[in-house]
Amino acid sequence: MSTNLPTPDHCNVPDMFFKDVKYYLVGNIDEKVIVLLNAGGAKKDSYLSELVSHVICDDCDHDEYSEARDLFELTVVSSNWVLMSVKCGAVLPTDSFSADKLDLFRDVVACPSQLNEQDTKSLWAMLRFYGGLCQVNLNKRCTHLITTMPEGIKYDCAIQHPDDIKIVTPDWVTDCVKEKTKQDETKYHPKLLILESEKPAVTTEMEELTISDTSKDTSVLGNVLPDINTPKTEPAFAKEVLARMVSNRMQANGRVLETPEVSFPRMMPAIPMQSPPRSPARNTLRNITNNAEMPVYTPVSKQQQSSEKIQQIINSISRAVNQSPQSRPPIKGNQSPGRVQQDLVYYGHDSNDKVPEDMCLLGCVFYLTDYSKFLDSEHLTTWKMVIEQNGGHIDTSYSNRVTHLLCEHQESDVFQLALRDNKRVVTAHWLNDCLLKRKMTPPWRALHFPFIYGESKPCDNQIICVSNFEGEERNMLKMMISAIGAKYTGYMTHANSVLICKRLQGIKYQKAKEWQVPVVNVQWLNDLVLGHLSALKLPVGTKYQQFGLEDDFRVDVWRVSHLLNGWKTPLKIPKDAWKKFLSNPLKQTNSHFQSGQAVNGKRKLSEKLDEPPLKRLRIINSGIPIVIFTGLNRNEVKKLEKKVESLGGQVTASPSDATHLVTNNVSRTVKFLTCVSVCKYIVTTTWVEESVKHGTFIGEKEYVLQDINAEREFQFSLQESISRATSKPLFKGMTFYLTPGVQPNPATMKKIIESAGGFVVNQRPSLKNILHQRNEKGQYMFIVVACDNDKHLVRDMLSRNAAVFNAEFVLSGVMRQEVDYTSFLMES
Repeated sequence: MSTNLPTPDHCNVPDMFFKDVKYYLVGNIDEKVIVLLNAGGAKKDSYLSELVSHVICDDCDHDEYSEARDLFELTVVSSNWVLMSVKCGAVLPTDSFSADKLDLFRDVVACPSQLNEQDTKSLWAMLRFYGGLCQVNLNKRCTHLITTMPEGIKYDCAIQHPDDIKIVTPDWVTDCVKEKTKQDETKYHPKLLILESEKPAVTTEMEELTISDTSKDTSVLGNVLPDINTPKTEPAFAKEVLARMVSNRMQANGRVLETPEVSFPRMMPAIPMQSPPRSPARNTLRNITNNAEMPVYTPVSKQQQSSEKIQQIINSISRAVNQSPQSRPPIKGNQSPGRVQQDLVYYGHDSNDKVPEDMCLLGCVFYLTDYSKFLDSEHLTTWKMVIEQNGGHIDTSYSNRVTHLLCEHQESDVFQLALRDNKRVVTAHWLNDCLLKRKMTPPWRALHFPFIYGESKPCDNQIICVSNFEGEERNMLKMMISAIGAKYTGYMTHANSVLICKRLQGIKYQKAKEWQVPVVNVQWLNDLVLGHLSALKLPVGTKYQQFGLEDDFRVDVWRVSHLLNGWKTPLKIPKDAWKKFLSNPLKQTNSHFQSGQAVNGKRKLSEKLDEPPLKRLRIINSGIPIVIFTGLNRNEVKKLEKKVESLGGQVTASPSDATHLVTNNVSRTVKFLTCVSVCKYIVTTTWVEESVKHGTFIGEKEYVLQDINAEREFQFSLQESISRATSKPLFKGMTFYLTPGVQPNPATMKKIIESAGGFVVNQRPSLKNILHQRNEKGQYMFIVVACDNDKHLVRDMLSRNAAVFNAEFVLSGVMRQEVDYTSFLMES
């Protein structure tokens, strides 16, 4: 696809402008774009893998586009992102350059006519944002004339070329954006507006809705955003709802029942979506009984499905309908929201205390339980250090002094005690998110509340796939899926029990409809995480089929009100805590956390890269050392690079080209595992330092890596492994098939396998073919590597007791340089 943008001169690209970009090309990309990337210090990768930061793609129909986005969950952008970043002098956010956005108006060249300036600019922006073009002059390039009036020179010209130029109103553009697909142009001809206006009863209304509202000094398009999916409400229905609400207000003894502000974002009203057809035999999701001993969700009343405009007029009294104030029960954790008035506000710190961002936990006293069972002392020490450097404190025993209980689930006795004492009960996910926000606030995500499930989880037979979620949202979904015991897959098959969608579009959604797999929103998963198993019932409730919500992860306060009792009162910071803060020398540095330490490993403020991007040099077979580094920090690597090059050596980022791996400890990184099979030497940094002192590269024997603890842990000898790899490639003559969910991901595993002499195929042959591929000793020469989440893909092999191995067959095998056919078999 042509970018249709002026191409900046590559000479104007600042050095290292794209230094953090590691890109992979899909389809045909303009050579000028590649030149700009390389001139800015970007690195090209030959394989799709998790190491790629940006996939450049202008063709959404290409096979690798869906693979990069759905399987590897990578950032996919069009080449316009490169061009516009260079033109703007800053690396732009990627959201607005998603390749799929270019498909909507890809072949559209529009010309506006008889529109006001604001509408023209809005149309221009939407068309360009979604891959189209807009121009002032009407010529043979134009495909669409956009106008509200069937008159004028441009209109008369376009009407003479009906096959080449479509005439539409601005509504065609906005409706295409809302529906995420091109609409039929014949329904948007401006003549239809004239026909409607001939009816006196609706002339004024139609003009207000479809042409312009000059009385309010706003345009038709002024409030339309590219991704908005605003529901439409019939006027008659709106009036009926309004009348009912007013009636309810009068019945409530003349008092206006207003819903006070709470700390949770409100859900935008959305159109209930119909569920895909299902087989009559599928009454519940994967054998979960309909008699679940959990409260059944009460459907939301019609008043709650009314438009936002009506809600604003009535001042959010929809939750108070059908009950008088005297008969309204107090809020409890398992009550339906349709009949309960939420009259509570939840607080973090006292608003009078001006808490600095870098001391956001000031006054918080934590007691930890549950986590100590599976975290070692080193991790717990890190948690304590992070909490204290942000103003908090950890007590070793539970007491009245404790303000927050940090726990994973609700099964412990101390949790029940804390709940009775109105303590603030939260998880490590909440703590981590507060540190990222730099503010202590009430829990706002399902993951922030202690899980109702302990070791026994309700959905261990569910296989869940997600669609249209990216980045942090997808990570949150993975953790939520794990919390209910289900399995997550990045791909969609017949075996998936449910698909969680952000929008009703995409290949996965189409396949879910075809295969009659239920499609739900995040609220379905939210309710399961919070312990409401009624969400598993079929048919799926309308609440779980509302898409395009303002906040997909919004938590219904009424479901967790019993866990929020401790947040009803603001946290007042004691005077001794203020004094300690004022005398704390770490209050301004907070260095440990800002260097990348995250509390539970979920996310980090600034990820510390231990392996910096290196310039890929052309390797010359001259017998000189070709060095690669791993396990070292960025600054140290830069210094060592200069020293190696000063001695006449070469530095490479490709393990297959390296002769020497320099590191100070054994680690199971991709570089280390690859280098075990291909490098002649694995040495410490001392070898480089001593070589500099001698002015030339010295012998490696005295500087080979020795890591006794790691070798004991992984049960191998590094020097023996290198010796075996030098004599014969480990996987020579062997063929591998990797299922999509294998971790490390298939692209990474492929590099490790190929470095050890193996070959990876993309398609699995028949079981009969696999069983026949053996060597003279009867050992398998075709290896299938899978994981627990992919067992359904190799069920035929497991049922026949055919060998299926887990990833350790490759990882431990490469580390030890031996093929072990018995230790890493998957159980059926």
